[in-house]
Amino acid sequence: MCGMKYLALLSCLVVFSTSGCAFKSPPEDYQAANPPVKEPIKPFSPPETGGTAALLATAAGTWQGQLPCADCPGINYRLSLQKDGTYEERSEYQGKTAAPFVAKGNWQIGPDSVVQLTKTSGHTQFKIAGNTLVMLDQKGQQISSGSADKYVLRRANGNGLPASLEAKRQQGIDFVAKGNGGAWNLELNLDKNIVFESAGDRLKLNAPDPTEQKMADNKGFIYRAKTEAGTLTVRLLKQTCTDKASGRTFPYGVEVTANAQSYTGCGLFLQDARLVGTWQLQQLNGKNLKASDFTKGLPTLELQPESQQVSGVSGCNRFTGYVEIKGDKVAFGNLAGTRMACPGTAMQTETEYLGLLSGKTLTYEIEQNRLTLKDQGKQLLVYKKAE
Repeated sequence: MCGMKYLALLSCLVVFSTSGCAFKSPPEDYQAANPPVKEPIKPFSPPETGGTAALLATAAGTWQGQLPCADCPGINYRLSLQKDGTYEERSEYQGKTAAPFVAKGNWQIGPDSVVQLTKTSGHTQFKIAGNTLVMLDQKGQQISSGSADKYVLRRANGNGLPASLEAKRQQGIDFVAKGNGGAWNLELNLDKNIVFESAGDRLKLNAPDPTEQKMADNKGFIYRAKTEAGTLTVRLLKQTCTDKASGRTFPYGVEVTANAQSYTGCGLFLQDARLVGTWQLQQLNGKNLKASDFTKGLPTLELQPESQQVSGVSGCNRFTGYVEIKGDKVAFGNLAGTRMACPGTAMQTETEYLGLLSGKTLTYEIEQNRLTLKDQGKQLLVYKKAE
């Protein structure tokens, strides 16, 4: 039956093996029907070893898809599974004026590859199927109706890029921004130009050769480029920005000065989805590495561009830190790690490895599942995507 209330987004999934169920728009008394969790979300420590740990690493990340809706064109659904065992899901009802619903909680995964989201009222389940995450009904069974393909989530590209933005990234666009409700649009190619367009003002500028200036205290960036109408200035502020029309959040607030007018909006860098995941180091400064030389296997690098986190094993110890990806550049913050001593040459390799990453900005290339990090054209590190 499909008339159930919207319970923490997806509890309408009373789906039988022979029929599907489209979700209805949330009722006005949603908050009353779904009271907030009284206790704060508490991250749990996932297991470090065993099959469950491997499954957790496979499931972690951001997934998205368009779910069926009984009284609207569809639901834009986005699920972020964090490695600390917490999740955030976001649902935006197409054609509705209500702000998107956001819910948070804890998740876990079992040896049967089933992901379970714990909620105030029941739970929602998904199953890992290849490169997809398939929503299950409340009995834990896969939906078998004619609309079963509508309940399949796929990994988000970088920051959850839709196909149109992924196409722009492949064309060389590094950053996009827009005013509230699409009042204006901006595209930034770090190596080429800034294109700014405001339909309401009948203004379109194409400014070549932008320069970059970092703001004090790492608060953001300022880009400038000259046009016939004067200097086009774009300020990117590292702060959460919400588009008032759509309710979507972006990692950057944007301020544009063009043709003696000021514009404000939101934006994001278009990041390469192929970077996401774990990479095993194959070469270091031209030297081939062997797994047998390390007690914990080859050094690794795990990139999570969306959360701007990097981690890995440096040959002996684990390390974590901050990373920022812009265009073909990967900027690493100062990396911190454990301090366990290891025998043989592992410690020497670890020191050299971290010295090439910590606090450095490198250029990356990806070809045939191999990631190469370079400094001013010199090849420093070559990785292979972990299986």
